[in-house]
Amino acid sequence: MNTKFAEEIIWLYGEAVTVNCGAIHDYLGMDFDFSPENQVKISMIKHICKIFDTFPEEIGKPCECPAGDNLFRTRDLPGHKLPEEQARAFHHTVAQLLFLAMRARPDIQTAISFLTKRAREPDEDDWGKLKRVLQYLKGTKHIKLTLTVDNVSNICWWVHASYGAHMDLKGCTGIMMSLCAGAAMSFSRGQKLNVKSSTKCELVVLTM
Repeated sequence: MNTKFAEEIIWLYGEAVTVNCGAIHDYLGMDFDFSPENQVKISMIKHICKIFDTFPEEIGKPCECPAGDNLFRTRDLPGHKLPEEQARAFHHTVAQLLFLAMRARPDIQTAISFLTKRAREPDEDDWGKLKRVLQYLKGTKHIKLTLTVDNVSNICWWVHASYGAHMDLKGCTGIMMSLCAGAAMSFSRGQKLNVKSSTKCELVVLTM
């Protein structure tokens, strides 16, 4: 069936179509490995290495977690804003990591969700938090997102909210969807309104 479909597409669009056969494919910086039975492994190791190569500082030793307990804490002290060139490097690296987080590394989504909110006027604390994410990736760059489908009619969702996680007391939303094993879809986002309890914080998630 796949061969017939490919032939019809080539007949329709001609040389503009490229057909790849086999168990391993690459698309938009992602590597897909269908070799394991009933599984697909998704990785972006080359993209991670590119981020390391373009980052303007030494990343340092690997760490075991992409964020510390102070992730959502901000001080915004005068004189601690990053210089313009370093701020541009911050914005560029966060954008690269956002692309990575949404496709192959959901384990860094919470940290990157916060850092995207700091990209306009990052300070020295934000730079340290960014470097921590890179240190984590340095030690885990070979981790692959493994997806397994058991039954397409059995879709599982996990929804959670952290009440008052940010300095402005807004909550943080976490959502994941799976068809058996692995996060087929997931994201971590800050909420846009303040609420008075953790229960209401959970209700905000359900309206998203």
